[in-house]
Amino acid sequence: MLKSRACSKVKRIGQKQLADLIWISIAVFVVLKFFQKDVAFFSATAALLYIIILFLLDKNSKVKIFNRPLDIILLATAFVYIAGIFLSVYTGLNKNVILALPLIHLLIRWPQEHFSIIFCTAFIMQFVKNSF
Repeated sequence: MLKSRACSKVKRIGQKQLADLIWISIAVFVVLKFFQKDVAFFSATAALLYIIILFLLDKNSKVKIFNRPLDIILLATAFVYIAGIFLSVYTGLNKNVILALPLIHLLIRWPQEHFSIIFCTAFIMQFVKNSF
């Protein structure tokens, strides 16, 4: 798909960024299609906010672990947790699931890190909602 004619006309976006966008789109589609609507909304919003913050602040990272920017991950988690407090008021879901975002980002890389962040956040949130 990345080598197709339509994608070759995109000059300003690199192949890695285009692949990231495709994986993010697939993850959002899977989450919105197959998870409960409140879980899908909350987890997709939190994960996308997390990814956007990582993207914007990635160049300023000083500390790396597992080839990931640890200081930016902690900052993004704190910001998304605060946003999750407001989101949890509307959805009634547990905002503490957001604390799994840095672990997902550091440890799970299947099939691609941004897909893993969105999908695994929704999976964990669905499990927590149905279990407790």
